[in-house]
Amino acid sequence: MENQDDNAELNKYTQDRIDKSIEKLNTEKELKIKWRNEFMNNKPFMKYLEEFRVGSSKSPIDDYITIRYRWFEHGNLFKDILEKERTKWIDFAFIGLGAILQKKLFDLQCLWRAKQITIPSINISKSFDKLERDIFNCDFLDPITEVEIAMYQDFLTQGDFIFNDYEDFCDWQNYEVIKYDFECECFESMASAWYSFQNKITGNSKLFLLPDSKGIREQFYLDLVKSHRYKMNPQEALKENQITDSRPFFNIYEDKILLHILKSFDTKEAQNLFEYYYEGFERRQDENEVYKSIFNELIKVNEVVPIESHINFKEAIKKAYHRYKCKKIADHMPIAYEQYLLNRQFGFSIPSNSDSILWTMLILSVENTILDGRELSGESRDFNF
Repeated sequence: MENQDDNAELNKYTQDRIDKSIEKLNTEKELKIKWRNEFMNNKPFMKYLEEFRVGSSKSPIDDYITIRYRWFEHGNLFKDILEKERTKWIDFAFIGLGAILQKKLFDLQCLWRAKQITIPSINISKSFDKLERDIFNCDFLDPITEVEIAMYQDFLTQGDFIFNDYEDFCDWQNYEVIKYDFECECFESMASAWYSFQNKITGNSKLFLLPDSKGIREQFYLDLVKSHRYKMNPQEALKENQITDSRPFFNIYEDKILLHILKSFDTKEAQNLFEYYYEGFERRQDENEVYKSIFNELIKVNEVVPIESHINFKEAIKKAYHRYKCKKIADHMPIAYEQYLLNRQFGFSIPSNSDSILWTMLILSVENTILDGRELSGESRDFNF
């Protein structure tokens, strides 16, 4: 019985393939007849053919129609592939537009922290973290200008940064991290590199010299509330500290932890074996995945990608792809910018990169804690500090 069912399935599969093949052949036949009649009745085309000897071809029209059918059959497939490739670069260009807006917001954050401006929708510094994840819908920012587009294209051209395709992981509004990078001149991350490049042109690096009056005061209130809670109820505060243990989780797959255990507590033999293993498997595997990805991308490229000389051919190719990627994004910035302007003109919103409800709850919680701190210090329960 089982064999009969299998045979029935196989026969159905075979019959479906036969039916589709017949349908395809009939479509091809109908199209070729239609096209042949159209070309036969095209007098300029028929006159053009008179300029040639027939040679080995019995029918120039049929030869052309055969090739034309290939375009008809496969052209849309390759059109979709090319369109996806083009869309990819436009998507990357939109990340560039986001980076421009992030810098605008960060500059305002510096001014806000220094109490030089007020922003009606912002009470605490944590709000900037929420806005970072919804930057295209931040309505109080000035629109992007063509000058800023050109500036970002120049930034891509110099290409001296580590590319991050995912804007969520750039810490665009992390004031402490960005300021630290500025002070130690660590400009490898995409955010720090772009901010540094823009600052050199605009002179906005002076914003880092402004005091963090708001941030310092916020931390004072938060610490005051924490101290008060411990004083009023030491046991509950102790439980809270136990629940919110600040120690990091143990993760054996974290390199720092693994290497510390290996070098501090394990034998020399184990350390040697680890080196052989890491060199022979993990390092090569990680590197191979990176270069395979780059090779796969470059193979699909239908244009010249210059490769500069380098002592390591892998690094040369990696650098070449980085420059190529930056160039493609720079080339597509005007298209993304045009779409950005249309979105603004018609009031289209772009989906947020975060859970708005969770962020709203988090900000409300921090706001209430700061207000509690204001009361504890004998001040009014508001954000005028």
